[in-house]
Amino acid sequence: MSSPYTTDWQAPLGGLLRDSKKIVLLGAGSDLRADDAAGLMVCRAVQKKLPKKQDRMTVIMGETAPENFTGPIVRLKPDLVILVDAVEAGQPAGTIMLFDPENLDETNLFSSHKLPAKVLVQYLKLSLPDCRIIIVGIQPGTLVFGKPVAPVIKKSASKLALFIDKKIRC
Repeated sequence: MSSPYTTDWQAPLGGLLRDSKKIVLLGAGSDLRADDAAGLMVCRAVQKKLPKKQDRMTVIMGETAPENFTGPIVRLKPDLVILVDAVEAGQPAGTIMLFDPENLDETNLFSSHKLPAKVLVQYLKLSLPDCRIIIVGIQPGTLVFGKPVAPVIKKSASKLALFIDKKIRC
């Protein structure tokens, strides 16, 4: 079985961002569980840089229950949804990975959230058949409650946020 993700994420993600007119950036994770905050950190950084009056990207902080935001996402009618989360994939901590949800099954994507990413993606695909949905994961080092986010995770989150910001401004 081939890998459900690639660590060569920049070109494919850049193309999707360039070609999309309405984007939802959905951050998942918990600030209380160390590196699980990666997706939220990316979203906060992107949100800070977004111009106040723009309609191209909406940032949603899904936290530990991103499925609770499917209604607002569907109402926005985006052509691209990017779910950003800490994802356990056996890579070195801080590795950024691009997942194609079509290649996922319940056994090859660990998530600390209530609803598996595959189920969330399936619902969004049914509700938004013309929308492309991808998952960008950052490999955590630890998800221990109460521990701080590792510097390598902060660096990867910042790198990803700067990349997204740069590409949506093109």
